Amino acid sequence: MSNRRWTLSELLDIDFFLRLDEGEDLDRLTARDRKIQATFPQPSEQIQGQAPGQPPRQTAKKAAKKSKTSDIPLLRHWLAARKTAHNEEHAANTPGAIWQELFLAFSIAVVLAGFISGAGMAFSFLAYSGTEPINVTLYFTLFVLLQVALFLLLGASSLLGYLRGSSILEASLLYKCMGWLFSTLLQKLTAAAHRQVEGRLSAENRLHWAVRTATLKQLRQRYGLLFLRPFFLLGQLAGISFNCGVLAATLLKVIGADLAFGWQTTLQVESASVHLLVQRIALPWSWLPSWLPIPASPTLEQVEGSRLILKEGIYHLANRDLAAWWPFLCLAVLCYGLLPRLVLFLAVFLRQRRQLSTASPDQGRCRQLLHRMRSPVVSTKARVEAR
Repeated sequence: MSNRRWTLSELLDIDFFLRLDEGEDLDRLTARDRKIQATFPQPSEQIQGQAPGQPPRQTAKKAAKKSKTSDIPLLRHWLAARKTAHNEEHAANTPGAIWQELFLAFSIAVVLAGFISGAGMAFSFLAYSGTEPINVTLYFTLFVLLQVALFLLLGASSLLGYLRGSSILEASLLYKCMGWLFSTLLQKLTAAAHRQVEGRLSAENRLHWAVRTATLKQLRQRYGLLFLRPFFLLGQLAGISFNCGVLAATLLKVIGADLAFGWQTTLQVESASVHLLVQRIALPWSWLPSWLPIPASPTLEQVEGSRLILKEGIYHLANRDLAAWWPFLCLAVLCYGLLPRLVLFLAVFLRQRRQLSTASPDQGRCRQLLHRMRSPVVSTKARVEAR
């Protein structure tokens, strides 16, 4: 893990422990923090390895710069020591641990729900009785065009938020509701656990529970986009797993069953126009070499041979033409559904990492903590000489 990047669970925990220290005796806090600092693995000072003739001022500047860059490792060391002591004294998780466990459970549930819903919808849509082919237009509309429309809506919302000076996450009701639901669930779980052990808690332990609840309540207010962005990532993760389910179900049906695809319309549309539209849609993957067993799109003859006319039925149509659409449909889901979700997920994930690298806990309280840890211990007691 980078020494310059915090995690959201660490920010929650360090805020939790700093709140616990409010109102405590300063001498006791200083003694505790000095003891923690004494166990911090200090890098050996390379004074003896200094080049001959190097001015002492340069050494002091380097030492000062090195001290600044070591603030985060030192704070992490303090946080690890406080968490260890907390786990030994109290039978309850810290807010950061609660966040981590619950968010992991949310992520697993979202992935499973997205995959199962995508596979279930595709399986039900691809149910083929042998008398009525699968409608290419409906498949494309349901699994491709709707996702394209959602991306366009997302882009319009982003542009509108940019013009208004706010981000899409701040303006989006969906992600606000997800964040509110998650933080409310965190508070409910914490409160339920508190009620179970409330009768056995001492006054100090009750203080721990009160501070833990207050920390969870201020998640959204304190961390803003750092708190909302993970739910946007969850939404993209759901879309990724949904498209993976659609592709998996389609490929399984193609491999294990003899599917027939066709298109039909009441409008007076020529097959050449439909073929031209299909070629335009297939432009993103038209670079695929022709020798591959999977064609980029159906040929004009295959488009003509898969047109359905209700009064004529399908028995006069060639099986080669009716089976020519599935590569095009799978590539369309991959290109217009799955890949944009992946790109958006990676972009927001990297943005979150960059913001975490510049995020920091409460600066005022952390400066006080670092001052307590680094301040020398001064005693005013007279030294007793041995006689």
